[in-house]
Amino acid sequence: MTYRAILYALFFLSGLSALIYQILWVRSFSLIFGGSHMAVTTVLAVFMGGLALGGYLGRHTDRSPRPLRIYGLLEIGIGVAAILLIGLLSVYPDLYIAFAHLVNNNLAVLTFVRTLFAIIALLVPTTLMGLTLPALAGFANRQMGGHLGEQLSFLYGINTFGAVAGALAAGFFLLRYFTVTSTYGLAIAISLLVGVLALALDRRSEQDASAEKGTETTIEIQESVSDHVSEGGVVVPVRLILIGIGVSGFCALGYEILWTRVLSIVVGTTVYSYTLMLVAFLIGIALGGGSYQLLLRLIGKKSHVIGRMVLWFGLTQIVIGLLAILVSIALRDLTGQALIVEEILRDWYSSGNKILQTTNFVMALLYMLVPAFFMGLAFPLAGDIVARARGKVGKAVGETLTWNTVGAILGAAVSGFVLIYLFGIERSLQYLSLINLGFGLMICVSLFKNRIAMWGVATSVVLIMVVMAANPEVLRIWDTKYFATFNHNARQAFTTEEKRAEIDEITEVMYYAEGTTSTVSVVKIKGVNQGLNVNGRTVASNDKKDQQCQYTLGHLPMLLHKNPEKVWVLGMGTGMTAGATVVHPEVKSVTVVELEKHVVPAARTFAADNHSFLEHPKVKVVFNDGRNFLLTTEERYDVITADPIHPWSQGAAYLYTDEYYRLAASRLRSGGVMCQWLPIYELTPRDLRSVVKTFANNFQYVYVWLTDYDAELIGSNEPIEINIDDLQKRIEASPEVLADLQRVDMGSAAQFLSYGIMGPAASRAYGKEAPLNTDDNLFLEFSAPDSKGKAELIAINIASLASYREDLSPYISGETLYAKLGTDSSNFLRATQIYDIAHQRRYEGKELHPGYALLMDSLERQFPWYAPGQFLRNAFQVSQSRSPQRLEEIKLTLVGNQGTPFMMTLTAVTIKISPERVKLLIVDNQAKKIYGHIYIDGSAAKIDQRVAKQAEKLLQLIDTVYRQEKPAGTSPAALPTLEKIKAAINSFKVEDI
Repeated sequence: MTYRAILYALFFLSGLSALIYQILWVRSFSLIFGGSHMAVTTVLAVFMGGLALGGYLGRHTDRSPRPLRIYGLLEIGIGVAAILLIGLLSVYPDLYIAFAHLVNNNLAVLTFVRTLFAIIALLVPTTLMGLTLPALAGFANRQMGGHLGEQLSFLYGINTFGAVAGALAAGFFLLRYFTVTSTYGLAIAISLLVGVLALALDRRSEQDASAEKGTETTIEIQESVSDHVSEGGVVVPVRLILIGIGVSGFCALGYEILWTRVLSIVVGTTVYSYTLMLVAFLIGIALGGGSYQLLLRLIGKKSHVIGRMVLWFGLTQIVIGLLAILVSIALRDLTGQALIVEEILRDWYSSGNKILQTTNFVMALLYMLVPAFFMGLAFPLAGDIVARARGKVGKAVGETLTWNTVGAILGAAVSGFVLIYLFGIERSLQYLSLINLGFGLMICVSLFKNRIAMWGVATSVVLIMVVMAANPEVLRIWDTKYFATFNHNARQAFTTEEKRAEIDEITEVMYYAEGTTSTVSVVKIKGVNQGLNVNGRTVASNDKKDQQCQYTLGHLPMLLHKNPEKVWVLGMGTGMTAGATVVHPEVKSVTVVELEKHVVPAARTFAADNHSFLEHPKVKVVFNDGRNFLLTTEERYDVITADPIHPWSQGAAYLYTDEYYRLAASRLRSGGVMCQWLPIYELTPRDLRSVVKTFANNFQYVYVWLTDYDAELIGSNEPIEINIDDLQKRIEASPEVLADLQRVDMGSAAQFLSYGIMGPAASRAYGKEAPLNTDDNLFLEFSAPDSKGKAELIAINIASLASYREDLSPYISGETLYAKLGTDSSNFLRATQIYDIAHQRRYEGKELHPGYALLMDSLERQFPWYAPGQFLRNAFQVSQSRSPQRLEEIKLTLVGNQGTPFMMTLTAVTIKISPERVKLLIVDNQAKKIYGHIYIDGSAAKIDQRVAKQAEKLLQLIDTVYRQEKPAGTSPAALPTLEKIKAAINSFKVEDI
């Protein structure tokens, strides 16, 4: 009948709207409860709990002669409940804040309150959602003809494909081009439309049923309450099947969470990345669920094959476990595989962002699709088995859905909070695989009615897990150093085995941990710097330009406030921002709010740069979502600042919205100052303008500082009095403050103020035409990821900011800035103009051009007092010192493949990594080929002499190998000789000092 196709389309739309609801509700509750893993998991658990309850209640749909009518009413009920939920979400913040104040932010009590609030809000609509599948399954079995397994397979598959469409629609289109409110309204409209159309179809189906009375095809089997039901001579282990589908749900959600965590190291943590990984997983589920019809053709449809169905269900669980093991093995070379996919896609796309996103999706499909296929296949298979045994379609589908969903809830919670914490990701995946394999074997063995064998399988699995727990290194195949050092923003450094080997040679992993929300590592590049990596990306380091930004985020608001006693810092990172605030003598308390606990030991490795702030008695560390902490705290602060957190990172964009800045402004004391990081990389000028406009919308007085690689915003709702003389005294009053600022060329008040480029007037003009970024329009969250990897944006943004430069002297009292610098306003203006050109050229990659050297010379000769120019000159000198320098060379006569002799020159070339570390390479400049390299360490005073000596010895070694290969009276063959020379270089040992 034509209404079948319409009904299937409606169930597709039902899945689409359900996924949109889930995304929106998780977002909405995250703004109230916070974006911590605990808060998000609580909301998801309640959401799935409602689905499970709906599945449990769905067994009663068997009593209704018109299940399609029930389905229509359920969809209308979902839409109405979603409308009512809008009202609840409007009053929840005030209620939640009141509770938080009442219990003094006690985490245990707040977790209970979050759960209670989520249950009250979500239980009705999600329960109604859970009821829809049993209702439609009952209708399909009674009135649409065909076999229950086929109908359940098709319904489950098409509903899941609807969820795929919902994820794609919300993640790539609706939330990007429309508001959250509009998207929510669309989901409600879909629910109501589906409900109304289903009621109309119900009337049509009743008419058809009257005309075709007696054609129903229900399963006529008496219901039994026994755990084992005899069916066609086979004892059906119903309870074990239900537990099995629960275990399947447990493992499925566990795999999804753990695989997503690993994949994020390569694909990143943007909103698009997470959407693509979810979609890949759901596609596999949908294909598996829809393919059950094909399996039925293999095993037959008659009741006497139910034993074979039980066997297939057990085998499905075994296959899932085996595939999960294979995925875990493959993940050890995840980064290399991603780079291969990228190279293939370069022939198809010119856009770097398209290559990145397509790579993300392909990688997610490669790892998730096949295992998810069998996970999806397991659900209709289990439902069909239970229906055959129970004889009640609605009850069977409801029970299956309930057990599967409850298992999924437990899988998400246990994997995210327990397994990762206790065992790490790799071992957790192995445990889940064992659970799948064990239950699959138990189900297969159950057909032989041998309880001893079943318990033997269970005991064996438990014993294996205990042995693995007692021996943490057994069966480990992942190289954690590989994951610790990988940086998905510097993929090209990992493209070959040689490059990976060199990275392994020059890096030291100082810390590595897999936390509940992030994989955290600290990697030290020998002779260069030390970086903090989070989910495969370096987020901060002690490189000079990074230090300048982090110290500015700490010292700038502290110095512009007259008496900063209470300080609040969002995010810990390396701890340099928080550490910069602690050393100011006026400070009485510093509260640092961090989401991931494993960042704390990582920050300790930067103690030399962050003043060991974690040991300071004034410092208090709180593990919470930063925005949620500000929402619920009763405290007020003199200074609010933040460690660098890029807005494209999942959830971070909520720290750049109008609502957040309004909240932060309300938590400042009278005269309070807020500082906001403004990255000038991986954002477009329009993105920058949007941040400045949104920030300025909540602070009357706004200033912009432009450091080398970043910008910093300062905001206050009371005039900021900048007295240059007082500022100088305060800098000199603290040796730690002075040392920090001198380290980044900001050592005096005049130098410090020289980095300011906009005051209140220019700041407002700069952001005037940009969109306001809000919790509702989510402009920045969906715009920022488009700029990932676009290095050219740094220079463009520098030019954009510099074009709005404002003379800050009217905002400065005391002796003039120009007098402090020993110059005048016109000369200062000239310095800024030359600097802006040079600054832009540097990030256009033109440091090696002759014109750039002339700009550096001009800054040095004419404007030595201009601090930003001094910082640029110092960076240029470091860059020049790292340029390759030729030392000695050796000429070799070799014989080519055609027997023709030719001359080759091998040259010793040095690259200075740091004053104490040099890389010595042997190269063929003509062929542009490197034959080997070594690293040489030593004191700055003696390093050059040491390098020259080692280069001489290395060339002597090459000459020795050459002579050994050279036959009497002729020249040696090129290929074997060069291979031996290469081996000799790589085995060369540098003399100890």
